[in-house]
Amino acid sequence: IPASLSSSAVVTTLFATPSVPVLTSTANSVIAQAVAGCEYSLDGTVWQDSNVFAGLAPATPYTVYMRVKATAVLPACCKA
Repeated sequence: IPASLSSSAVVTTLFATPSVPVLTSTANSVIAQAVAGCEYSLDGTVWQDSNVFAGLAPATPYTVYMRVKATAVLPACCKA
């Protein structure tokens, strides 16, 4: 009887999708909840390390994006 073949694999999650940011605001600023390893944007194109957006127009809707920052071997990922 031949021996049966077996194999195994280890799955590693490289990036988890960040959760939707929790926001606080004042008349002219928005602060997204800081998440380690993430970066933030108001337009989904220009990204910053800071979770604070100041000097905004009052009574204007804004969308805050966050994503996992790029590393030396992997690109930035998963806009939320």
